[in-house]
This record gives sequence, C-alpha cells and structure tokens, in this order.
Amino acid sequence: MKQVIKKTKIFALLVLAIAFLGCEDDDVILPVVEAGFTHTINQTTGVVTFINTSTNADIYSWSFGDDNTSNLINPVKAYPSGTYTIVLEAKNVSGASDTFEDIITIAIPEAITLPITFDNDLVVYEATTFNGVAFEVVDNPDLSGTNTVASSVGKITNSGAAFEGFFFELGAPLDLSTDKSIKMNFWADVPVDVLLKLEQGSGADTETTASHGGTGWEEIIFTLDSAAEYSQLTMFVDGPGTTVGTFYVDDIIQVATVDLTVPVITLNGGATVSVILGTTFTDPGATASDNIDGDISANIVVGGDTVDVNTIGSYMITYDVSDAAGNAATQVIRTVEVITAPTAPTTSAPVPPVRAAADVISIYGESYTNIAVDNFDPNWGQSGHMQVNTTYDPGDGNLALAYPNFNYQGTDFSSNAQDASAMEFLHIDIWTPADPMATDIQVSPINNGTGAGETLVSIAYTTGTWTSLDIPIADFTGMTWDSVFQMKFAANGPGSTVPVDIYLDNIYFYKAPSGGGGTGSALLDFEDSVPFTGTFDGGANGSIVSNPDATGINTSANVYQFNKVMGSAWYSGAFHIFSQDIDPTAGNTFKVKMWSPNANINVRFQLEKEGNQGPIVTYQIDQNLAQANTWVELTFDFSTTPLNLADGYDKIVIFPDYDESNMVPVNPEAIYYIDDVIQE
Repeated sequence: MKQVIKKTKIFALLVLAIAFLGCEDDDVILPVVEAGFTHTINQTTGVVTFINTSTNADIYSWSFGDDNTSNLINPVKAYPSGTYTIVLEAKNVSGASDTFEDIITIAIPEAITLPITFDNDLVVYEATTFNGVAFEVVDNPDLSGTNTVASSVGKITNSGAAFEGFFFELGAPLDLSTDKSIKMNFWADVPVDVLLKLEQGSGADTETTASHGGTGWEEIIFTLDSAAEYSQLTMFVDGPGTTVGTFYVDDIIQVATVDLTVPVITLNGGATVSVILGTTFTDPGATASDNIDGDISANIVVGGDTVDVNTIGSYMITYDVSDAAGNAATQVIRTVEVITAPTAPTTSAPVPPVRAAADVISIYGESYTNIAVDNFDPNWGQSGHMQVNTTYDPGDGNLALAYPNFNYQGTDFSSNAQDASAMEFLHIDIWTPADPMATDIQVSPINNGTGAGETLVSIAYTTGTWTSLDIPIADFTGMTWDSVFQMKFAANGPGSTVPVDIYLDNIYFYKAPSGGGGTGSALLDFEDSVPFTGTFDGGANGSIVSNPDATGINTSANVYQFNKVMGSAWYSGAFHIFSQDIDPTAGNTFKVKMWSPNANINVRFQLEKEGNQGPIVTYQIDQNLAQANTWVELTFDFSTTPLNLADGYDKIVIFPDYDESNMVPVNPEAIYYIDDVIQE
C-alpha cells in the first residue's frame, strides 16, 4: 500500500512539472487598474458628493484630507470651509492597484458675528442703511492711530440727515449678561458722537453714545446697561445731528465691561445757603450715585472752606467722589453765605390784575405784611397766621424742621359761595432774601390729621425781589378743599433750623376770564398772567413774556412764548384745559395770532376732552402760516366739521410746525409766539 501512495505522489509531481514547463513560453495578461473620481460641491452647505470613475477595480480606499477615510464606492462627505487633498486608492483581487488625488476648496458663506473685522472672505458684510447713509467695505485709507494694519474696513458716508445710520443682522446673538462693553476702531477727521444701539433682543432695546475726538483712527468704547441678548447692531454717526462726511469703522468686538461713566453728585438742599450771623450751620451734605457701583454717597470727600458763622462772608464747600473704576465725578460746590438778619423788602408787591368778582376768591389784601419764621406765631390780620411747624416729618425721621405754615382759617372752601375747586389757579406774591427756601409749596386741608390730600408742588421764584406765582389748581392732585386751607413753605431745606423772613401778598384763587369760552371773547390773551396749562413733548416749554414785536396786528403787552427746543418731538405743542366745557353756542370758529421765525409752516389747532382722548374723537384743523417774523392771524373754522358737542370739549391744543412728512426730532430749535386765542 505504501508503494502505491508513493508512486501516486511521484506522478502528481511529474504532472506539475510538465504543466509548468509547458507554460513557460506563454504571456499571462492581468487587468490594469486605473483610479479616478469626480465630485460636486454644494458651497452653501459644504457637502461634497464623490463619483468614482475607477476601472478594473473592486476595492477602494478614500482619504478625505481631514484624517477621515472611507471604503465606499461613491461616498458623500460634509466639510467645513477650507482646502483639502483627496486621495483614492483602487485595487482588484489580483493585487493590481492605482491612486488618484485631487484638491477641493470649500467656502461656506458665514453670518456676521462679533468680532467684525471686514477681513473674512467668507462673510458678506452687508449692512442695511436708512435715512440717507451709504455703507461699503474698502481698504484701510489711513494706516495710523489705533489701526495701522493694511486691511478691510467699513466706510460710512453721511448725507446730512438726522438719525441716518445702518445695522447688521447678527448670525449669533450678542449676549450682554456678563460682558457689557463694545469696543471698535473708528476714524473721523472732526469731533463727533457715535450712537450704538442694540435691537431685536430678549429685552428692551439699549443704546449709548461714545465721543470721537476727530484725530483719525481712535478706539471708542460703548458700555450698555442691559443683560439681554440682541441680534441687531445699529450705528448712527452724529445720531440726531446733521453732520455730513465720511467715516470708517473696524474691529468691532465685545469686551469685558468697561466703566467709563462718571458718577453724579446731588446736593441735599440748595447750592447756595444763607446763615444768620451768630447762629449754627449744619452741612446738609450730598448723595452720589454711579451706573455700575450704585449708591456711593459714603465715599464723598467733603472739602473747601470751614464755615465761620461768627464772621460775615461767603464760604465754599466742595464735594468730590470717584467710582471703583476711577471715574471722578464733576466737583459740586455749595456756597454758604453768612449774613446779618434780613430786613423787610423795600419794594411793593406786584399789583394784582383787575378781575371780575366771580372769578376770584381773595384770601389776603393789597399791602404786604411781614410773616417772619422767627416771629413764630404773629397775628397778621383776621384771615390767617404764620407758624413754625416742628412736628412735620417728610419721611426722613427728622422732626426738627423749620417749615413755616400759612394757615388760612377763614372761609370754608367747600361752601357754594367760596368753592376753590371751581377756580383754575392759586396766585401768590412772595418775597424772600437770598436763597432762603427750597422751591416747594405744600398745600393741604389743615385739619385732616392724616396727611391725606396733601400735595407738594415745586415752584420757581426770584429771591430778593417780589415774584408773582400762578400755580394751576390741577397741580394740587388729591386736594379735597373740604376744610381750612394750609400752605407750607420749606425754609432752607429739610433739617434746617435757620430762621428766615417770608413775605406774602395778594393770595387768591382765580379762574381765567370767560372760563371755558362761551362769551365770544378771548379764551386766552395772556394779559392776566394766565399761561397755557402746559406744553409737550421732549423738553418743549413756554411762558408768558413781553411782546417781542408789538407791531402790526398785535400791539398787546404780553404774549405766550413757546420754545420748541433742540431734540424735542416734531409734534410738540402747547395746550390749555378750561375749567368747564367750551360753549358750542358761542361759535365754531377759533382764531389765533402767531409769530414764527420760519415761513410756510403748518399749524394744527385741536379740540379735545381732557382725560377722554381715547373713546371721544378729537377734532383738528391745519392752517398754513405763510409769513415769518411778523404777527399773523390764523382762522380755524369748524363750521363744516361734524362736532359731537354732546360729549363736551374743554381743551385746546396748538401744534406749531406740525409736519407729518418729517417726523424727526426738532433741529434746529425754534421760538414761536402765540396770542389772542378767541372763539367767535
């Protein structure tokens, strides 16, 4: 058996040898592998689709150039922006192989986010502009100052309109919860303020202004008072102003909160205080607040002169403070005048205007009487007296106050014959020596015992001379007029015990002649010291003044001056509230004399019901004032207007230069004069 196996093996070897020798002269051709691929790129998403074009291969190995690989035939790969070398190795089962490589570039557009440098080729720095400004990305035109790098910057071109600007929509919200400051390089060749505003956020819009010195590239910083997130960054160069010019911005970046705001010092009491020779003086002090540190009153440093109450003279006390960031407040100074006891005034009180008996409730007569605080409780006529209140507590715990009270103890104002609530104004003539009082008068029923109905009204008066005050009854909110009338005058501010002379005269309540109209005569002529009830909006103000141009159709002595100040609302105006409804039987035409510094302005005259502007329709008529610098009478005819007079109207409103086509803050300011508002 072993011999058979042995012979079999020999035979097999012989066959193999013959087969090998028989093929020695024949060529064996194996398949040739050729590697290759193409690709498509979605530049919006960065997704690349690879298309394998290799031949005679069935095994593939991809290297994607980012340390990732694949064995798929046609892989799909998502890339971030960048440049990548792709290598494909193709093989077959016989061991043949080939490689192919290609380079691809991915450029995915990126949203605008901070920091904004204008140098990222993947970001389209598109700004939305408004009100006339132009914006584009250019090369840095001035390699100096805080920006010496040759790079791209934003170019801003102002046309000269107010509040022209631009904004960026941010791809990622700007979070102010921790870091509240925005820093940037800004170029200007004139001093200018830059307003930065953040909008479209999780909280209220926030804005602040930084000043540029006008010396080319400077670094400016904005610190905002918010902890919200915002997706829109808006910039105004000279926001409310009309500066024309070219400016540049670069390197807008969020940084840790930078405190650049100085604290504010506020005096307790007046800036000038009078002290009687030989008495005592206690400094009322001051408070200080900071936008970051809050109340820093304890850090105030008091300096200056030491007040010698035994030597007549003028002494200055200084107050200084700095916040934790080192920002120093503007120094505040209080002047203390040590004087001899004041003497009675040498001038007579103003003569009250002549009024109809039905329009006035008189409290005190024609000649002044000394009602001095240091007299404590002098009798000065049968109608009232003055006393020192040592128990009135304004809420600061200090009961040792010198608040002189004038207590009128005569007529009960709730009676039908003497109803002060039907009056429109409280008139007071007052004289005091230099700076003896705070600008407050408090009016209340004397015997309420609870403080209910008391009203504190701030007033303005001139010291050392007689001043006439006309205080609208509407200012005394909460006054019940149910009993005896009381006035309190704050002498030298809370806490002072310094006596001071106060002289009062011609105290009476009154209403404007013709009340709410209805007689066909003047509703307002300003000859009786009755001004408009108020003005609005954004700082606009007004007062009765002497006629600055007593010529032409208006030679009256007094007129109303309306100041449309810089930055006030375009629709600002003056209004008057009458004590009773306008009488529709007196006529439906209203005339107003006006003086304007500008020609061809629109003037709106409006009828309203005070407190019911919502459900009750207001009525208005517009007229053109064609001439400047002269008195012009405008007529507002409501005869064709379907007035619903059943609702009643007790208020008129006058809007000088009312222009709905140019709804921007006032610039420049303008002064208008108004007189002789009549109904006919």
